[in-house]
Amino acid sequence: MKRFRRVVAGILVLCLVCSFAFAVGFANHPGHQCHEKNCMICNQLKAAGELLDGLSRLAVIGFLLGCLALLGRMVIFRYAEKLKNQYETLVSLKVKILS
Repeated sequence: MKRFRRVVAGILVLCLVCSFAFAVGFANHPGHQCHEKNCMICNQLKAAGELLDGLSRLAVIGFLLGCLALLGRMVIFRYAEKLKNQYETLVSLKVKILS
């Protein structure tokens, strides 16, 4: 099950990176001389810019959620260590280390 989660997470990250590359490729287009009111190229460039903005927001939110999850795991780990060692004396800790 862990391996499946890693594969799915890897695929999602790869999709995000490919979407960034697609949006950056279109958004950085130098432009063209447009004479029509509803030009398809202008609409594509505008959509790519909006996609890039949305993906940037998604990446920032994902990074912040990842940091919060990591912080939560660290807090739980420290609390568990504190409870585990709460009733042990220095002698019992030394015996654990030496054995």
